[in-house]
Amino acid sequence: MSPPQNEKRSVSLPDVASEAGVSTATAARALGGYGSVSRASREQVLAAAARLGYSRNELASSMITGRTSSIGLVLGDIENYFFSALARSVIDSAKARGYDVLVTNTDENIEAERTAVRVLQERRVDGLIVAPVFSSDTAHLARLTERGTPLVIVNGTIASLDIDCIIGDNVVGAGTAVDHLLSLGHRDIAIVFRSSGMPGAPMSPALASQSGSERVTGYRQSLERAGVTPRLDYQRGGGLRIEDAEIAVNTLLDLEHPPTAIVTTNSVIVLGLLRALAKRGLKVPQDMSVVNFDDPPWAAQVAPPLTTVAQPTKEMGELAVELLCQRLGSDGDPPGVHRLPTTMQLRESTGRLKARRPGRPPVK
Repeated sequence: MSPPQNEKRSVSLPDVASEAGVSTATAARALGGYGSVSRASREQVLAAAARLGYSRNELASSMITGRTSSIGLVLGDIENYFFSALARSVIDSAKARGYDVLVTNTDENIEAERTAVRVLQERRVDGLIVAPVFSSDTAHLARLTERGTPLVIVNGTIASLDIDCIIGDNVVGAGTAVDHLLSLGHRDIAIVFRSSGMPGAPMSPALASQSGSERVTGYRQSLERAGVTPRLDYQRGGGLRIEDAEIAVNTLLDLEHPPTAIVTTNSVIVLGLLRALAKRGLKVPQDMSVVNFDDPPWAAQVAPPLTTVAQPTKEMGELAVELLCQRLGSDGDPPGVHRLPTTMQLRESTGRLKARRPGRPPVK
C-alpha cells in the first residue's frame, strides 16, 4: 500500500549520498564533521542535504560514528568574568564548527572537577576543554588521555601529560602591573589573589589556580628587580567571592603600615577591594592605586576607570576549540603549551604616590 501523496517520505543518508554523487560513508563524514573529506565533497553533500531537507538523526549517527558532536567544558568559577567570557568564546567557536557545548562549574574544588569529568564522559562528549583546579591530583585527566579522549587545558598546564595547554603570560603581565606602580613612586605594593583558604590569610599554599600562582610570582619578581623585598603580609588570599576579597583587603588596610597600591588577580577580587575602600571613605587613586588582572567590560565604565592587565580571553577560547577539533580529526602539530600575551590598559585608577596613607582613621 503506497503512502498518501501528502505524506512526506523521510530522507535517509543514502538519499543524500546519491543526490551528492558520493558514497554513503563520505556523506556520513561530511555531515558528521569527522574524518577526512575533501572540501568539494563536503560542499556537495551539504548542498544535497539542504535540497532534500535532510534532518540528521543524532542518536543513530552517534551509534554509527561514535561521535555526539558535543564538547565538554569544565570551568573553575563561572561568576568570574574570565571564565564566563571564556565560556562564551568556546560556545561560539564550537557552534560555528557544528558542536554543542556542555558546561559545568567546579567552584575550584578538585572533587567537583573529578565528578564533572566523569559525568561529561558518561554523556559521551567527543572531547573536553578543562580549566583545572590548582592541584597535584591529575589522575582523572590522565585517564581521559589513556582512553583516547581529546583534552585541552585552559588557564593552566600539566607537564606530565602530552596534551595542548593554553595559558596567559601571567608572570609578565603581573610584572608589568607592578612595574607601572613602581614608576609612580609606590613601594608598598600588595597583591590579593584567588584562594581556596581562609580569606585574608597571609601568603599560603591555598592558591586556587596556576594562573594566580604565576601572577604572584610576577609580582614578587618585579619588586625584587627594583630592590624592594616582597612583604609576606602584603600577599593575601582573597577567597573566591566578593565578600572574601573584602575581608582580605580589610586585613591589609588594618596593618600598622598599610600598602599604598594593590594589585588584584581577577575581577571578583577587585570588586571586593572597591567595596572595602568605599566603606572606609577611601578614594581611588588618591588614597589607593589599583591595578586589576583581567579587563571586564565594566572596568572602563566605573569611576574612576580601572587600570587593568587584559588577557586575550576570546582568542584563548577560539584556540582551545581549534586545537580540540584538530585532535578529533587526528590533525595538527604535536601538543604543546601555548602562552598568549597580555596587554596593559592604562586608565585612571593609578596615581603618583602621595603623603597621605590609607587605612583606618586614628583612634581619638
